[in-house]
Amino acid sequence: MSAWIGVDPGMTGAIVGIREDSSIALAWTADREAGYFVDGEPDPRAITARLRELADEGIVGVWVETPFAPGRIGTANAITIGIRWGLLFGAIVAARVPVHRVTPASWSRSLLGSPPKGGWPPKAKKGAAIRVVGEMLPALSLVPPRSRVAHDGLADAACCAIFGLRS
Repeated sequence: MSAWIGVDPGMTGAIVGIREDSSIALAWTADREAGYFVDGEPDPRAITARLRELADEGIVGVWVETPFAPGRIGTANAITIGIRWGLLFGAIVAARVPVHRVTPASWSRSLLGSPPKGGWPPKAKKGAAIRVVGEMLPALSLVPPRSRVAHDGLADAACCAIFGLRS
């Protein structure tokens, strides 16, 4: 059965794979034990290996969120974001699966609608993404073990995957 993969490349990001029947092919977070980050950096070998395993099922594509790095975050942080995104993107390319870039604005407009006048209030967009994923993918648990709060990286990655499915 085919899978659509979404990637939120952030430090608390995630990789989520969904199937046409809304079942979950993969839910992998950066900050859980055995996550795709090792010592604070993406593990390209693990990511490539996992995607190659899923490729046997038929990956339609991987939609990777293009990071947004506003000028106020500083040069060192912007470089770190770029390096992490590059490692993730390279691992996906090495897995030999179709890869697509998606901006946060593209998937959020598609799934959440236009932002409110004046833009999204702090955390409101994350909350909206969590609600949409809860409705569209009830099989995906957004609350990690030993936590009481939904993981917004899982929600964003799932939104990228849903965006890919609808593309």
